[in-house]
Amino acid sequence: MASSATTSAARTQESAAGLPTCKKETLLESPSSIITLPNEMLLEIFANFLPIYPDCAPQTGMGSPVHLMLVCRRWNDIVVNTPSFWRGLAISDAWHDERILEAKTATELYLSRSRDHLISVEITIPEADTNLSHVLDCVAAHRGRWEYVFVSMYDDAQAGNFLGAAPNLLHLALFCVRLENDFGRNGTVANVPNLRSAVLFGLGTRDAQHGLPWSQLTSLTMADWSLDVIAPIFLEAVNLVDCRIATGDLEMLQVGAPKHLHALETLILEDREQLDGVPGTIAGFLDAFTAPSLLELQIPDCFLAREGLVALERLFKRSECHLQRLVVTGHLVCNLREAYECRFSKVTSLEFLPEHQGLPPMEIPGTLKLSDRARSRMSAAAYRAAITSR
Repeated sequence: MASSATTSAARTQESAAGLPTCKKETLLESPSSIITLPNEMLLEIFANFLPIYPDCAPQTGMGSPVHLMLVCRRWNDIVVNTPSFWRGLAISDAWHDERILEAKTATELYLSRSRDHLISVEITIPEADTNLSHVLDCVAAHRGRWEYVFVSMYDDAQAGNFLGAAPNLLHLALFCVRLENDFGRNGTVANVPNLRSAVLFGLGTRDAQHGLPWSQLTSLTMADWSLDVIAPIFLEAVNLVDCRIATGDLEMLQVGAPKHLHALETLILEDREQLDGVPGTIAGFLDAFTAPSLLELQIPDCFLAREGLVALERLFKRSECHLQRLVVTGHLVCNLREAYECRFSKVTSLEFLPEHQGLPPMEIPGTLKLSDRARSRMSAAAYRAAITSR
């Protein structure tokens, strides 16, 4: 903001250069135009300065509401008394041990300024950090207001802090670098009637009855799980509209009658570990469901080795879907292009892309926000309304 004021002053001086002396003095002595703006216009400017909710602002520094407060007393009063500016809170490991009480106090103050608004929280828990639990207690006290939660953990020791009642929770993203226990053993996320979207990176459960209420989700991303963990959860989530799966471990699955996923429109499959030549097949997974509403599918060519390609044909025939876009990614697609075109001639758009030219890869743990594809189509508010209505 300081640079903007400097630029404004410079332009004022340039404009005054060609004026009579009396007018020049009056113009140069007038306050900068941004200081004289009405509160309504300042609020709009501030709203564009801060991250778009549900993305979270840092607690201090550029992009934070605190940064605006430091400009002048008037701005301080406006920002402090605008609860919507404090809805997104980012908590990281930026504090030293001796400053943990200061961090707790700052977090409590930040949360209090959002008053009764629903909030978005982004938390990064570093390795073996016990001090941060004091700060997490502050956040947990407001779990009734949680709407979006993004958590990056080194291990799953703190996972229990994010289980339990959160009646307004709409989106949950949990990232775990090192999984010590089955995610389901930490308990079940209960009383989350509004939960519609989840991202789980490195967290899996062998029991699809635990973890999350899968059947109420409309959007689900699962990464770094083996296929035998993914499949039961995927089949339990019968109301999915969008699903993204990144796995590095294909399994020879034995399934029963195909599960009917009536709402599934988009399915993105990614290879996390370059599976070319590795035993295993995607065939059992593709045989496990029917998706009559499927419009878009992305799949690595290495997943279609062995029985995979035939299983994909069976899926399309069984589902009787009107697929609009099939994207095959990988390094061998050029060699098999004619075979794919022959088998899937009824697909509206058949594309062959190197792996890095498909959809953006899974984000680094702790940075994943809402779907880039969804956010590029609509505003945050419209996206929230869309997934709530499903």
